[in-house]
Amino acid sequence: MDEGHKLSVIGLLWARWNARNKCNAGEQMKTLEAISFSAHEMVAGCGGERPSSIRSSAPGRNHWQPPPVDILKINFDGAFRAGEKDGAWGFIIRDSDCQAIVAGSGRLSSVPDSLSAEGEACLAALEAAMNRGISRLDESGLSFTQQCLRSGAWRSHLQ
Repeated sequence: MDEGHKLSVIGLLWARWNARNKCNAGEQMKTLEAISFSAHEMVAGCGGERPSSIRSSAPGRNHWQPPPVDILKINFDGAFRAGEKDGAWGFIIRDSDCQAIVAGSGRLSSVPDSLSAEGEACLAALEAAMNRGISRLDESGLSFTQQCLRSGAWRSHLQ
């Protein structure tokens, strides 16, 4: 299988996984067209070709941007099922050529909320980076979690 086809398959699997996790967290399930669009966005962000028939339904929407050369980028996500109070996490660390350096995923048998699931994903990604001696990271993927922590929104879960 050629590299372009492999990237398309990975993009589709990621988009489907992401949509399922969001649905499990209580969001409305994305349409097949939206999942396909997300897959194409991810592939385009990794240097792949986006078919001309795929157009963004959200102009100006951000998509994955590779980090500078010699810098690695962490992307992570946590999923939360409110009814079961469980979830999952996943991460990937990629280089400027969009090549995966390390990835991981796991289940959370007990998690109180979606922010905690995101935090577990972030922690797992940072631990994996430290264990491999990775120190030059693009921090843009961590910004959402940093904003949540700085806002103090997590404090309401401790009461």
